[in-house]
Amino acid sequence: MKTVLTIALVALFPLVTLAQENTPKNPSKNEGKIVFTTKSKVKLSGSIADMLSKEQLEKLQNRVTHKELLFNNKESVYKKHEAKKEDDTPSEQQFSGAGTNVVIKFAGGAANDDQLYYNIEENQVVDMRTFMGRRFLIKDEASKATWKIKGDSKKILGYDCKKAVMEKEKVTVEAWFTMQIPVASGPAGYGQLPGMILELKRIPKPTKDKEEKKDDGNGGVRISSTSSAVTTTTATKINFESLAKGAIVPPKKGKKVTRKQFKKIVDKKMKEMKEMYRNKGGGIRIERN
Repeated sequence: MKTVLTIALVALFPLVTLAQENTPKNPSKNEGKIVFTTKSKVKLSGSIADMLSKEQLEKLQNRVTHKELLFNNKESVYKKHEAKKEDDTPSEQQFSGAGTNVVIKFAGGAANDDQLYYNIEENQVVDMRTFMGRRFLIKDEASKATWKIKGDSKKILGYDCKKAVMEKEKVTVEAWFTMQIPVASGPAGYGQLPGMILELKRIPKPTKDKEEKKDDGNGGVRISSTSSAVTTTTATKINFESLAKGAIVPPKKGKKVTRKQFKKIVDKKMKEMKEMYRNKGGGIRIERN
């Protein structure tokens, strides 16, 4: 029997909160490329988790991906980092346990080519998403951030950073930004701070996991669901350089939808997938960023 577990790491609404144009104090640090490494702590439970060894669980629950931010004081684009893609955790992995071949597929994994473009002058974003093999294009205005700057400080790649926190309905966002890079931007569409964000942590607020049971004739399986995974995105390399003309451009491929329409599409598909695997007697755990 082959059990397929699909874990959808779908960033439904990455907070699009990029900054207004500012006057740089140091033009040499106002343009370039930053490589970011994201580590996701994915939780697994239910029958699938019981089938895997401690080592297998450790490998699955700690995922790594790399992206890059191309920026200047007028616009930016956050996208897959080609030079590091071979280091990303594979979007599909197979294990054998308890006499069952387990295929784990991470939807929205490292293989996709999602891009997030922001035009500061026009306060507009273009968000290209790949979901279940389909590409979507979302165009809207940048939303306003509600950061609270704290007194904490630390160094990242030699830069002095200060801490800022933002509370959302389902997640707490922690950002470490440096005023030594006078561009109010950052990874995954976060910004509107007096300097570049070099580390970003998204912590889901406590929710009660739901667990259902279904008898499949072999003692039953446990189906669990959760709302999110903890992710930490940290700058690992910074290059200040004059970017080639056309290096920062909005993506153009994909079906044009509103953010509300995209959410509706994703929610519907996730519900269908959960029902499908439940009816087949398999376990499914849905993780959303």
